[in-house]
Amino acid sequence: MRTSLLAALLSVFVMGFRAAAQPTVPDPFFKATFEEARAEAKATHRLHLIFLDNGDPRQAQAAARLWGNRSLGQWIQWHAVLSRVSLHERPDLFESYEARLKRRGWHPRARLIVVIERDGCEECIVPFFPGRATAKPWEREAERMQIKGPEVLFQANLVLDELAARSPVWHALHVRDNPPPPAPPRIWYSAIADANASACLGPGEGKSVFTMLTEARAQVARNEIHEATGTYTWLWELMDDGRVWLRPLRRTVVATEMSKLGWKRKGSRERFLAMRDDHVARDAWADLPEQFDRYLMDELVGEIEQSLMEMSYSLKDEDEGSLIPFHQRVGLELIALCIPMLEPLGQTAELERRVVSLGRPFPKPPQSLATDEEWSQLVELRRQVLMTDVCRLHAEFLRRGRDSDAMRIASEILDGDAGGTCRLALAAVAWGESVADARHVAWVKEAVALGADDAGLGEAIVRTIVDRGGRGASE
Repeated sequence: MRTSLLAALLSVFVMGFRAAAQPTVPDPFFKATFEEARAEAKATHRLHLIFLDNGDPRQAQAAARLWGNRSLGQWIQWHAVLSRVSLHERPDLFESYEARLKRRGWHPRARLIVVIERDGCEECIVPFFPGRATAKPWEREAERMQIKGPEVLFQANLVLDELAARSPVWHALHVRDNPPPPAPPRIWYSAIADANASACLGPGEGKSVFTMLTEARAQVARNEIHEATGTYTWLWELMDDGRVWLRPLRRTVVATEMSKLGWKRKGSRERFLAMRDDHVARDAWADLPEQFDRYLMDELVGEIEQSLMEMSYSLKDEDEGSLIPFHQRVGLELIALCIPMLEPLGQTAELERRVVSLGRPFPKPPQSLATDEEWSQLVELRRQVLMTDVCRLHAEFLRRGRDSDAMRIASEILDGDAGGTCRLALAAVAWGESVADARHVAWVKEAVALGADDAGLGEAIVRTIVDRGGRGASE
């Protein structure tokens, strides 16, 4: 049943739809009177955006879409104060603006209009041209009344750019008083003890991340779910700290086991939901690999639908989609191909095709589309997705007894493994899936010889092989 639901949702996303559902965004309007909003904008050296709300029910949907645009809302919180001047609530104020605008061809009762002011003086009116001069003849009447979020965002940002040259002192004060908003502080839930989970400080002396995962599994087996939830919290947050090669293990084995634990106990899911919400709160500041984890967390807590709707809004919405940077679009499209991550709907053949595609050279886009930093994010995301897919496939083939296929798929990342990290990643996931053998011991030794830190992986594999009565662990 769940697989059928995921398949249906995924097909909706892949096919796309023109009017994607908008996510809930904070109300961007200033919570005070018009006069107080104007004073606030002047005191903080921000623009004052004034929405003339004529109360026409035919325009209500367009207005809701305009002010529900996420990118515009974020920009307003940073650079402007937004006021609503309602014809029904403040007819005197509305009519004073209307009288001035009508003389120049704007008609606030006929369409949506936003006035942009600075220190009480008009700087721009959106739409930029009065009347319906720019309307296309095939547009419906309701469409001619609309203005879009990108249009307001573009014109308001253009005003700021012009003020940098025309009023440099004001602009300098604006920059000083309105620095880029800082990212919310990261919450480390592994240090928090509450009703959902115990606190976990990590491995003690003589232990490793692998003994921590073994202990988490033992805690679940003993029905010590409160303690297990704390241990898995630490594994998700800190197990791969400084070691990129541990991320495939976290994104496959650990994430799957956390998902199962969340379905088993409500308190565990509540903890994982809080961790996911922390990821979401830092979305605007996250790089692409971090966003990969954010969408994986949606699936981990059983809310894959949120991922699909969020991606659809970012990629398919005609307003928001026009604002998304090139590298972000390409990165989200790649992440979308990975959904679902924990329970792939296709067979291994689908994963193999993606591995082959990701293994091809990735051409650098023109500088006008992506900076060097943005392009490096794309390259790193592709590399991490490729490594995760190869490690997953390698372990799956070993589980099925398909040794030749397991080694063939491993070669996709082993061939260029100069530092040993790919060897360690493959061995770590194989260990996590209980299919590690003497070959993985050899890979770990090779990685250590290349200068990599195995973090105790080699010892964990040897111990596992011995425990199950295997041979060749020391070969």
